[in-house]
Amino acid sequence: MLYPVYKESYVNDYHASEGFLVKSINGDIINIFRLSESPDSDHVDVGGKIVMRKSIDDGKTWTEPVAVYDDEYDDRNVHGGITHEGRIVVFFRRHTGSATKDVNFIYSDDDGETWSDRKSIDTEGVTAGTHKMIYVPTRGYMQLIINHYYIEAWYSEDGSEWLEKDIVLDYRDTKKWHLNEACGVYLGNGKIMILVRDDERLKYHRYLQVTSEDYGKRWRSPRRTNITYPHWSPAPCVFYDEQEDKVWVVSTDRRSMYEGTDQYSQESIWVYKNNVDEVFKKEENFTLFTQEKRPYVMTSTNRPLNSNFYGYITSVKKSDGSYLFMVTDRYKKDNGKEGSDLFQFELKPKITISANLPVTEVGGFLKLKSDVSGVRWYSTDLNKATVLRDGSLIAKGSGVVCIIALKNGYMSNKLWITIMDKDVNYQTFLNIEIEKNERISIPMFRTKYNYSPIYVQTPSGRKGFKFVDKPQKYPTLKMKINDKVLTVKGYD
Repeated sequence: MLYPVYKESYVNDYHASEGFLVKSINGDIINIFRLSESPDSDHVDVGGKIVMRKSIDDGKTWTEPVAVYDDEYDDRNVHGGITHEGRIVVFFRRHTGSATKDVNFIYSDDDGETWSDRKSIDTEGVTAGTHKMIYVPTRGYMQLIINHYYIEAWYSEDGSEWLEKDIVLDYRDTKKWHLNEACGVYLGNGKIMILVRDDERLKYHRYLQVTSEDYGKRWRSPRRTNITYPHWSPAPCVFYDEQEDKVWVVSTDRRSMYEGTDQYSQESIWVYKNNVDEVFKKEENFTLFTQEKRPYVMTSTNRPLNSNFYGYITSVKKSDGSYLFMVTDRYKKDNGKEGSDLFQFELKPKITISANLPVTEVGGFLKLKSDVSGVRWYSTDLNKATVLRDGSLIAKGSGVVCIIALKNGYMSNKLWITIMDKDVNYQTFLNIEIEKNERISIPMFRTKYNYSPIYVQTPSGRKGFKFVDKPQKYPTLKMKINDKVLTVKGYD
């Protein structure tokens, strides 16, 4: 399992929301979003402007936001993307405070240093879809623009002009499907999948799936998915990892809208990951990959839980192949206005767990630690050790005990603890199940008189290793499992 580990990304007294992430040609990560710094900043206010910040270290640190577009209107619902040549295109709508004025775009050819003049799009929609601009072979770059019950697809050769429009779906007359925010992804071989918010905002009204198999010329009618079942969700985020050949969906739920305000603390991020053929035109087959509660619950950010989860997730692939995500959370301020903050997270392959010292004596105590909150600890042998809710381990009997860390009911990692009898010399044996290609660290413990040998149990048979002389601080052992080299580290 993978677990989101939130980090405050842009938290202050202003209203920062939505936006998108791209990686520039030179490798910088660029975050463009809506920011209102007025004293009365709110979900909608004419102080809203479009800002940009950059990270040169894969999202660890960010520059201060700088304005890229600002006028007398609320410049909001900021979405867009980047072309293969590095042109950054930003779509946004201008809002008077009571109604949409128009839908627009600007672009930059120098990583956001300078920007084109604003251009309006002649659309029947009111805002761009929540997805990043995507490329569709034979058609060009595609951006969805939506209205209630209605979706358009706009195409451009290079992002500088948007003149070609197709109507994807139109239920404005029949009201059969209350379409709203839409996110599309190109899956290869002419296949496009769009996930759409159902704006009835009721329980069981989950995302709708719309598909095309001919590069967007014809579209299949909506089908309801199982994503975030049974809860309602805004602003879908879907993308395709070509190297993995996987479809990712990252969504949020707002169950409090129909289950009551006591559910604010339960609203969550849901992550799905599937092969293309598992979910394309198989809308009820999405597989939940991991789930985590909203940032205000899982971080120490001092915000009241008095509003539903904003959401609007966007992502970018980092230089190491992992993904960085940005998400908005919100609250009601004392003046009744809405405040909101940006949080970022990555999906970590395993929770990092540790002990202050992974060896103790009978009757001793250890403190177990994790890099995320909400971990439950379990001892596989209660005769040797028990673990309290706060991670305090109480050593009862000698030997080696495996401690399991669980997150959301799933095992996320293991830690082996050696418990020694006082003044007794013995050897430590570890039986460890190793998956193919898995890298593990095995602690080597010093007993009273010498260094203990390490034995590793592999799927294909037992292999033994022994340090005869005093080892280096970090000796490295190598063995082969199914022709793959497994690295094992021992700690003195």
